[in-house]
Amino acid sequence: MPVFYIVLVLLFKLTKSEDCVIDNRSSEIAWEQKLRDDLSSRNDILDAPANNTYVAVAFIIKSFYFDDNEEVFSINSWLLVSWRDHRLAWEPNEYDGIKKISVNSLYIWTPTMKLYNHNGINDLDFFVSICDLHSKGNVICAEQTLHQTTCSSKLKNWPHDIQNCTFKFGRSSGLVTFILSTRNAVSVSESTVGPGWNITEYTSGNSPRSNDHSKGESPTSYIQFYISFLLKRQGQGLAAIVVVPPIVLSALTLIALTLNVERKARLSVLCFSLLNQFFFLQEISSDIPKQSVDTPTILIYLLSHAAGMARRKAQKVWLKEESRRWFKIGNNLLYRLAGGALYCTTTAA
Repeated sequence: MPVFYIVLVLLFKLTKSEDCVIDNRSSEIAWEQKLRDDLSSRNDILDAPANNTYVAVAFIIKSFYFDDNEEVFSINSWLLVSWRDHRLAWEPNEYDGIKKISVNSLYIWTPTMKLYNHNGINDLDFFVSICDLHSKGNVICAEQTLHQTTCSSKLKNWPHDIQNCTFKFGRSSGLVTFILSTRNAVSVSESTVGPGWNITEYTSGNSPRSNDHSKGESPTSYIQFYISFLLKRQGQGLAAIVVVPPIVLSALTLIALTLNVERKARLSVLCFSLLNQFFFLQEISSDIPKQSVDTPTILIYLLSHAAGMARRKAQKVWLKEESRRWFKIGNNLLYRLAGGALYCTTTAA
């Protein structure tokens, strides 16, 4: 029995012996792990750089949404950022020729971008993604982001209105300068969808104050680039609902004006048109956006048209009563003139 226990102890020691560990990793993986260990051993890679860092930014817009009732414009996009950090550079010859590796952004310093005209949420972008590190210190990160900004609606030409919404980005703090990488740094493909709206045009540019890092600067000087979108409402369906009925009601009103004032048909057509106008205004009240300083021209037309029909109806009643009153006055006048003439003739005889 003691011999059995001795054999078990020897086997346990042999299995735990470090000299017997078999490394099945390839040489490339081993060199990459060594590079990762060397980079992580640098204590300052999580701190912000001491010098100003230029960060190139690019957007690939995947989808968007504009809530004209809340006046909030949202874009869902892939955000690409790149910069150079000399602390993350290495010599490829020292690591079996490795020139690029991928690391989690939590293990390196990443810049923080801020949206200044946000609607109260999602104002800071903390990059939590997989980043590519290159041997010369270049860092490239990609992350899917959601940005929202307030956008004042202008509804004068509703339902064919065009809205202009702008995002203003910049640094939150520190010596960081965000710039749009190229003139085509913002990409919107034809497949980019947005319910009820189309992006007809978009512009972007860097702020002229991007390089201002003086003390006592105002928050607006932190804004370093902007992206503006022109949105056109898909108003074909709304136009069919909103424009066609007023045309029909206007035609009914014109037909009523051609009818005789004395006939009841004119009053009936005007009452029918006015009643339908009331129901129509009540029906489209749910379709017309409420948040705007401008009153839609179509709504002004509908209200004026309803007021005009009410006035014509009152005028119809007034003309009918007036015609009866003047008819009685005329009859009385003729009767008196005829009676006077008969009296003069009798007296002369």
